[in-house]
Amino acid sequence: METLSDLFRKSKLTDITIVVGEKELHFSKYPLMEASAVLTELIEESEDQSRLQLTDVEYDDLVLFLACLHPKQLLSITDENLERVATLADHFEHVGVLKKCEEYIVQQFEMKRDNKDGMYPCFFFHLRIAECCGLSEAVQIGMSSKKVQMAYYSSKSLGPSSQLKGYKGSDDFEELSLETKFEILRIRLEKAEEMINPKFPY
Repeated sequence: METLSDLFRKSKLTDITIVVGEKELHFSKYPLMEASAVLTELIEESEDQSRLQLTDVEYDDLVLFLACLHPKQLLSITDENLERVATLADHFEHVGVLKKCEEYIVQQFEMKRDNKDGMYPCFFFHLRIAECCGLSEAVQIGMSSKKVQMAYYSSKSLGPSSQLKGYKGSDDFEELSLETKFEILRIRLEKAEEMINPKFPY
């Protein structure tokens, strides 16, 4: 059974060997250099421009990143690979793969959900990745979506017999910037006040 790393065998179409530790990946320079000034500089400054040694990345993460660019694969972004691919794309400032990650996150933010409060378990995970990787458009869409406006709120959850849901214990929420956390909590308080006093929206 073939694995993703099997895509990166040497062939007449590959013109660069990327070395991570003792492992090699054979690929094409064009999709790397066309969308990344960082990779362009690394390749051009290499003593042998057909060979690139990388010491600050994990092999498995690089395989996922390259698979997003490989014409035979064009790996789709999922929750399982999002953080690893987006982090490496941000590291290399690769516009194409970052855009792919951003489109996936925005899709998650805009997707209709069945749960009444409009939230979904990975909301803060997606928001954190968008913020960490400088995907400002995705952050803005997430922050302006109903998923923040209705964040863990419903009329029932504010009732005396109901247990309020909160953000405590969410590692992804805790890792957001103070600015983003403040804005989320401001919206949360505003929504709570509006539900308690519907005649006096804030």
